[in-house]
Amino acid sequence: MGGFEASSKQAGTVKWISKKSMELFAYLLVNRGRSVTKIRILEDVFPERPVKNAEVYLNTAVYQLRKALLPHGLKEMVISVQEQYRVDLEQADVDFIQLEQDMKELSDINEENAAAAIDLEKQFAGELFENHSFVWATAEHERLAVLYDSFAERLANWLLDRKRFREAAQIARRLVSRNEFEEESNLLLLHIYGALGDRQSLHNHYEQYKQLLLQELDLQPSSIVEQLYEQYQ
Repeated sequence: MGGFEASSKQAGTVKWISKKSMELFAYLLVNRGRSVTKIRILEDVFPERPVKNAEVYLNTAVYQLRKALLPHGLKEMVISVQEQYRVDLEQADVDFIQLEQDMKELSDINEENAAAAIDLEKQFAGELFENHSFVWATAEHERLAVLYDSFAERLANWLLDRKRFREAAQIARRLVSRNEFEEESNLLLLHIYGALGDRQSLHNHYEQYKQLLLQELDLQPSSIVEQLYEQYQ
């Protein structure tokens, strides 16, 4: 995940002919091989255009997309039938789709799959299409973010329970950096610092979190945070 890029072993990185052809490809990938009607694509990808003009832009984008994929042997990946469009996912490996499948398969973390879970967490390179403000991708962006956060939190807690504190802390810090105000992630990181016996990091993070809440939201840490902090002092 992260920024959007497509490539093949055959010809390297795909060179997009236009931004809209690239966006159309991303849009069809998010729909995961399902057929999407022309009307819906016009509404989602070309909302600023009158319908007649948008149809021309769509046809142009499809042509440009197929042309860009041609050197990679993927021209036929984009399928259009009866004013519906889809991509053939059997011809490609899509990282955010694979990441979701792998996280679901590793929902129950144990000694046998822990190494795979740690490697998988490291593969999360950032938000879906983070360099592009695709309005139509907002719901998918949020859904995948929640899925990753849940997976990473389970993994960090599993590592914490087995006293693998430094690995757990690395994941917890990443969770906090994604949402500095989120209490669960901050609690997790404080708990790890406390269990590790790192009072300096515990104090520093508590004070940082406290100041952030006060300055940005005019709030104080909850009683749960206060109690955990006092527990390790």
